[in-house]
Amino acid sequence: MAKYIINKVNGKLLIIGRTEEDELFGDKFKNLNALRELSQNVIYIDCNCCDENGIFNALEYAEQEFNAPIDGIFHMAGVGNLNEHWLREDENLIASIDSYIIEKMYVSKIYGTINLVKYANEHKNVFLAVASSTTSYWGSSTFSAYSSANSFIESYISAESRSNNGIFALSFSSWKDTGMSKGNSFGNIGLKRGFMDILPDQGMISIDLACRSDKPLLYIGLDSNGTSIRPYIDFTNMDKFKMKVYLKQSTDSKVVISNISDIALSENGLPLTEKTPNGPVSKSSHRSVAPEELSRLTGVWKKVLNIDIITAESDFFEDGGNSILAVQILKEIREEYGIDYEMKTLLKNSNAEKMICSINEKLKSKMVG
Repeated sequence: MAKYIINKVNGKLLIIGRTEEDELFGDKFKNLNALRELSQNVIYIDCNCCDENGIFNALEYAEQEFNAPIDGIFHMAGVGNLNEHWLREDENLIASIDSYIIEKMYVSKIYGTINLVKYANEHKNVFLAVASSTTSYWGSSTFSAYSSANSFIESYISAESRSNNGIFALSFSSWKDTGMSKGNSFGNIGLKRGFMDILPDQGMISIDLACRSDKPLLYIGLDSNGTSIRPYIDFTNMDKFKMKVYLKQSTDSKVVISNISDIALSENGLPLTEKTPNGPVSKSSHRSVAPEELSRLTGVWKKVLNIDIITAESDFFEDGGNSILAVQILKEIREEYGIDYEMKTLLKNSNAEKMICSINEKLKSKMVG
């Protein structure tokens, strides 16, 4: 986002983070230096966003350094990522989550939002965009702290926007290989349920459009045909709620917005940033699954989904699975096969054939080990 603002409007940036600049490393260190190569107008200040005075002082300092007022604020703070989450998924269950984990999430997302809303209310010429997640409404048993934090954000922003129309929340499905989702993807499972992987270009154009909207809450990256989304869609009034945009490919193959005021439908509601492949998409060939393997897995699924027959093409989530039942199926797989089977692996292998293959791979690794 910071790179997009510099390139598009030559913006001056104040970046606030919890980590002291001297202690930045890895991607954070590289990204900050890359921004400073693009522009001399980049300031980094370490401050905890729950520190009201610290936040206000940082914003005042930036105005003095840039000799210009603050135009807008993007609050994108969060903690952890999906890789860390899957490693400790049992600790994040609603029934067992520790209050420390909840408080850690609330500090960055809730308390930071409250402080920034206060600033925006005292400076009516400043817009505030707060990032949220569709887990706020379509939560998950292992995302309790994250889901509840985002649920608060959306309700709070919606209420505050009644007296300040410069405040709004952007609720995203999942950014592909970015932020919390870096190195992870819900892939076909998420897509079937209606949660799309948003490409960085799509996300930035969506934010650009959202900043021109007068809506206090926008959901970005939902497919109305998804199994989890469809029951909540009023298809008779669908066109009134879709964000629409014309996009075209420029001569240097970069995506540009050709006409925002003249709006047009895109098939899935997201801006198109890649050319559609020519010709039909070929399906990968299936390997044959041994009947005894399928029968064994059927017994496992039956305990959780109460179904008697599955095929190689059966999908755990399409056959009735959800986040709560997913925790149960992991337990059954571990007991039946004597292996560690994680939520991350299940999400990537919810198809019966793929699940059998992944189980076999873990069994082989166990034997070698």
